[in-house]
Amino acid sequence: MLSAFLIFGYAAVFMVPVLSCQPKEYKTNGEQCCPMCNKGTVVQRDCTAYAGTRCRSCEMGTFMNQPNGLYNCFPCTACDTGHGLFVKQNCTATTDTVCDVLNGYYCKGLTDSNGCSLAEKHSQCEAGQRIKEPGTSRSDTVCEDCQPGFFSKDGVNCTGWKTCSESQIKVEEGSSTSDVVCGSASRHRYVFISSVVLFLIIVICLVTTGFVKARHCQINSSRMVEMKYGQKTSRWQKSLSTDTEGERGRREEEAEGSVLPEGEGEGECEGEGEGVCLTIIDTTQGDITVSFEELLMSSVLGCDIMLSALLIFGYAAVFMVPVLSCQSKEYKTNDGRCCPMCNKGRVVQRDCTAFPGTQCRPCEMGTFMNQPNSLYNCFPCTACDTGHGLFVKQNCTATTDTVCDVLNGYYCKGLTDSNRCSLAEKHSQCEAGQRIKEPGTSRSDTVCEDCQPGFFSKDGVNCTGWKTCSESQIKVEEGSSTSDVVCGSASRHRNFFILSVVLFLIIVICLVTTGFVKARKPDKSRK
Repeated sequence: MLSAFLIFGYAAVFMVPVLSCQPKEYKTNGEQCCPMCNKGTVVQRDCTAYAGTRCRSCEMGTFMNQPNGLYNCFPCTACDTGHGLFVKQNCTATTDTVCDVLNGYYCKGLTDSNGCSLAEKHSQCEAGQRIKEPGTSRSDTVCEDCQPGFFSKDGVNCTGWKTCSESQIKVEEGSSTSDVVCGSASRHRYVFISSVVLFLIIVICLVTTGFVKARHCQINSSRMVEMKYGQKTSRWQKSLSTDTEGERGRREEEAEGSVLPEGEGEGECEGEGEGVCLTIIDTTQGDITVSFEELLMSSVLGCDIMLSALLIFGYAAVFMVPVLSCQSKEYKTNDGRCCPMCNKGRVVQRDCTAFPGTQCRPCEMGTFMNQPNSLYNCFPCTACDTGHGLFVKQNCTATTDTVCDVLNGYYCKGLTDSNRCSLAEKHSQCEAGQRIKEPGTSRSDTVCEDCQPGFFSKDGVNCTGWKTCSESQIKVEEGSSTSDVVCGSASRHRNFFILSVVLFLIIVICLVTTGFVKARKPDKSRK
C-alpha cells in the first residue's frame, strides 16, 4: 500500500491540471504543456506523454526569431528600393531582413529591430534658402530663408553679397538668389570723359566748317579778296568761274606791273564776271599764286581729316585706355592686359592678344574646373576611399568634382568647403545594458545611454522594462541591466507543496498504522 501511495502522489504532482506553463513551454489545444521550439524552427507535432515536441526548420524566405509554440514561420520583410529602402542585413532562419534608407531619403516608419519599413526622399531647399539642418536617415531636411544681404543660388548655403571696391561701381543690386554685380569704375569714368571730349571736338569741327562755308559765301558776294603785305603791293586777278580764256589773258596784262593806289581795289574786282577773284601779293621774295578754290577746299578737307582723326582717337581712348581693374568675367595678365576668362571645364592655354581672345583648353580625364577662371591647370578629382567608409555618390566630370558620401554604418568626420565628406568613421556600437539614445547618422556618431534601474538591454539597442510576475507566478531569478526577471509557475509549486505535505501525512499514517498492526499481532514464538 505504501508503494501505491507513493506512485499516486508523484502522479498527482505531474498530472494535475496546471494554470500556466513554464516560460519555455507552450500550451496545446488539449491544455497540455509542451517544450517550445528553438529559434529558426516551429512546431511540426505537439508533444505526447512519451515523446517531446517535434520541430521543423523555417523554409527559405521565412524566419523565427524567438522560442515558440507556433506552427508557421514569419515571412521575411521585403525592402522596396522604389521607396528609398535597401537591404542592410539579409533574412536568415532566425532573423528578419533589416532595411535601411538610401542616401537622400529618411525613415518614416521604424520596426522593432530598429530597421526601417517606410522612407521618403529628403526635401530640396529652393534658391534663396539654405540648409538649416541637413537631412539624415531619420529626419527630413530643414530649410531656412537667407537673411537680407545674403543670397543662395542652389539652396545649400547663403553667401553674403560682395562689396564693390573703390575702383568699382555697383552695376546690379543683389537679391536673395543673386549676388551684387560690380563693374570697373575706371573704365566707366574714362568712357564718360572721352565721350565729353569727343563731343566738344565734334562741335568745334562743325562750328569751324560752318564758319568756313559762311566766309565762302561772303567772298562770293564781295567778288574779291585782297591780301596786302607791306607798302608795295601789286594786283593779280584771276577769275575762278565764268571768265573766258581771252578775258583772263587781258586781265593779266592789265594787272601786270600796276600799282594799286591807296583805297583802290578794296571791296570789288574788275570786270562784270560772276567768278570769284583773289588778289595775290607780289613780294620781294617772289610771286605766290594760289587760287581761292584750292585754299577753300584745303581748309574744308583739312577739317574733315582732323575730325576723322579725332573720332578714331576718341574711340581708341575709350577702348584702349589702361584700366585700373578688369571686368567680372575678365582677368589681368602679367603685363596688365584684361583678357576674357575661360568657362567651366576649361583653363587658359594662351592669354589674349590685341586681336584674338583667350585660347582655352578642356580639362583632361581625372581633372575638373567648376568656375570661370584664369588658371592654367585644372583641379585634380577627389578620390573616395572605401577603406575609410566613403563611396562615390557622383563621378567627377570636367565641370564638377567627385561627390563622396559615407557608407552605411559610418559617419563623416571631415567636411570640405562645399559641404562634402573627405573622411568617415564607423558608428560606435552600444554595449549590453545600454540603449541607443541618438542613432548614428551620416554626419554624427551613435550616442549611447545606460539603461535605468528596472530596465535591461541584451543587444545594446533598446532598454526594456523588467517583466512583472503574475499572481499565478513567482520570481525565480532577479533582473539586471542585461537580463530580464525570470518568473515560474506559482500554481505548480503550490500544488507540489500541498501534495508533498499530503504525501508526507499519508506516509506517516501508513507507517503508524503498520506499526500499530504489528504491535497488535500476537507473537507466535511465545506460544
